[in-house]
Amino acid sequence: MPALQSVLWLRLIIIAANLSALYQASCMTRSVWLMAAKTYRTVQGDAWDSIAYKLWAKEHFMHYLMAANPAHLDILVFTAGIELSVPALPVSSTTTEGLPPWMQ
Repeated sequence: MPALQSVLWLRLIIIAANLSALYQASCMTRSVWLMAAKTYRTVQGDAWDSIAYKLWAKEHFMHYLMAANPAHLDILVFTAGIELSVPALPVSSTTTEGLPPWMQ
């Protein structure tokens, strides 16, 4: 019985290591995606926070979008077809936000 428990613990450790590697790879992919600057064309009814959420899944990043587009700061709700510049987000390599507790 103790040998079976050892094998199960070893398998659990291997699975955890694989999940950790997959999560880190997905974070690296997301970081590269965040560093790529691009443009966004608005649709009717877009607002600063909804655009930030569509781009980065975090509406509180809208201040980066607003800083990159000072000519449109007077617009609260966009009409369709306005082209906005999408800045590259600063990516911190030391952040542990969003990591599960065992990876922090």
